Amino acid sequence: MSLPVIVASQTSTNEPEEIVTFNKWWIENLHVNGDQNGNIKGFVVLAKFGTKSDGTMVFNGEKTNLSMDNMLAEAQTNETLANIIGGIIQYVGSKAIENGTASEIIN
Repeated sequence: MSLPVIVASQTSTNEPEEIVTFNKWWIENLHVNGDQNGNIKGFVVLAKFGTKSDGTMVFNGEKTNLSMDNMLAEAQTNETLANIIGGIIQYVGSKAIENGTASEIIN
């Protein structure tokens, strides 16, 4: 499976045994919370990383945070976000069915 890569706008390098350019962001933490009013908020911690010549990820300790509000409302006009939220609901629903706490998923 090929996943998208988040390219950093500012890069840095180090020089241990090989030069590594820290030019990508790894999603280190992703928290999505919904309330009973239908509001969904997200909080993300991104950690900057580079890749060594052998493909190993190396982190330089730099992190940044992002906050997202009104994700359900934004999903009305953002197809990517709508697909993600729908996919998460499908996945959680299938796990709830496996667990015996749900009987079906209605689209």
